[in-house]
Amino acid sequence: MKYLFLLFMFPLMLLGQDQAKLDSLNGLLESAEHDSTRANLLKKIGAVYYYVGKYKTTLDYWTKSLSLYEELGNKRGIATSFGNIGIIYHDQGKYEQSLDYYSKSLKMQEELGNKSGIAISLNNIGHIYKNQGNYEQALDYYSKSLKIFEEMGKKSGIASSLDNIGIIYYLQGNYGQALDYHSKSLKIEEELGNKRGISLSLNNIGHIYKNQGNYKQSLDYYSKSLKIKEELGNKYGIAASLCNIGEVYYIQNNISKAISYGKKGLAIAQEIGVVEETKPNSELLFKAYKKSGNYKKSLEMYQLFVEIRDSMQNIEAQKKALNMDFDNKMKLKE
Repeated sequence: MKYLFLLFMFPLMLLGQDQAKLDSLNGLLESAEHDSTRANLLKKIGAVYYYVGKYKTTLDYWTKSLSLYEELGNKRGIATSFGNIGIIYHDQGKYEQSLDYYSKSLKMQEELGNKSGIAISLNNIGHIYKNQGNYEQALDYYSKSLKIFEEMGKKSGIASSLDNIGIIYYLQGNYGQALDYHSKSLKIEEELGNKRGISLSLNNIGHIYKNQGNYKQSLDYYSKSLKIKEELGNKYGIAASLCNIGEVYYIQNNISKAISYGKKGLAIAQEIGVVEETKPNSELLFKAYKKSGNYKKSLEMYQLFVEIRDSMQNIEAQKKALNMDFDNKMKLKE
C-alpha cells in the first residue's frame, strides 16, 4: 500500500504508451544537438521503462541523465534525478541508497528554494518512515508536504499527500479518517484525469472496505484499480492489485481464485524483481495451497516467503540505523 510521488516533471500522458512512443523519444534523442535536451529525453525514456517495471533499464537512463545534468551544472535537473534514482532503489528494497538519494535531493531543492521539489522530497522521506513503522514521523513529513502543495495550489501534489496521509490513518486503524482522505484524493485525481492517481486511490479505498469486512465493495474498488493499471502497463501496481484481489477471495474461501490471482501476481513481481510484491503474493499462495491440501506447493511458497521476509528484515535493520543517522542530521539542520 504505497504511493511514491515521483519527481518527473513531464506530462503523465507518457504512461502506458506503446513502443511507437518509445521509438519517437529515442529518435529525438539521436537527433538532439544539445546536452540539456539529451538529459531531459533520457529522463523521459527512463520514466517509460519505470512504469512497465524495467528498473535496471530505468536506472541506466536516469544515471546517464544525472551525469549530463552534473556536467551542465543544472542543479534542478540534478535534484530531480537524485529523487528519481532514490525511488528505484526504494522499489528494489535498497533503502540505504534510497535514503541517501532522497536526502541529497531534499538538500539541493532547499538550496534552490524550489517549493515543489522540497514538498516531493519530504513526501518521499515520509515513505521511508512509513515503511519503518514510524507513523508519527511519516505523518509529520506528509503533512509538511501537503502544506507546501496547498500554498502552491498544486492539485496533483495535494492529491498525493492526501492519499499518503490516508494510508497512515489506515495503518493506525482509523478507517473513518482514512476513507475521508482517500476520497478527497480520488475526487481531485478524477478532476485532473490522472489515471495513475485514480488507480492508487481506488486501491486504497479497497483496503479499507476489506478490513471492514465489506468484501463486495472491496473487490469492486480493487478491480477498478487493476483495470486502470493494466491500461497503463503498470506492472508493479498490477502485481499488487492481483494480490489484493486474491486475498479477498482467500478470505471468502474461494481458494481456486485466490491461487489463480496469487500466481499471476507472483509471476509479475518476480519478472520485474520487486521484493515488496513478491513477499505478499508468496504468502498468499502459501496459505491458499495449504488450505487446498497441496502441501508441496505450500511448502515451496512458504520457503520463498521466508527467504524474502528475512532479507527484508535485514534491510529494515540497516534502514533503522540509517534513519537514526538521518534524524540526527535533520536535527542539526533545524
